[in-house]
Amino acid sequence: MAVLALSTSSLIFMVKDSEVEGQSGSEPYKRPDIFKVIMTVNGLGQESGDVITLVTVNGMTKSKLFDDAKTYLSLLSTGKPTVIEYISTFPNVTVKINEEYKACALLVKNSELICQDGKNSPALRPEIVDIFINPDKP
Repeated sequence: MAVLALSTSSLIFMVKDSEVEGQSGSEPYKRPDIFKVIMTVNGLGQESGDVITLVTVNGMTKSKLFDDAKTYLSLLSTGKPTVIEYISTFPNVTVKINEEYKACALLVKNSELICQDGKNSPALRPEIVDIFINPDKP
């Protein structure tokens, strides 16, 4: 078991494997158990239409509708590549290291589903998924 102790004035942090405990006085702080996926959908164009993003882990799915007229269509006029971002959180869900999750983008106009599988990394940070859409595809 790896243990690292840092002291900054009266606050002490101890890292034990994948748990983080902070200590101020005698009360330990335990990091909340929140699994988070940051998903971007790249390559959206004038003809992309509405996009539904979905993230599934442990049989639970979270999703969000991106309405092209309200969400990202106005960004296309800038001439810059249009990217939408969806942050999906699963509080109080235990996801083991290397356990699989799936992130998908559904193009509503043609029911095209583009997915990417991932595995929970041991890093204490959100998982990051980038999905690329082919804007020229009908």
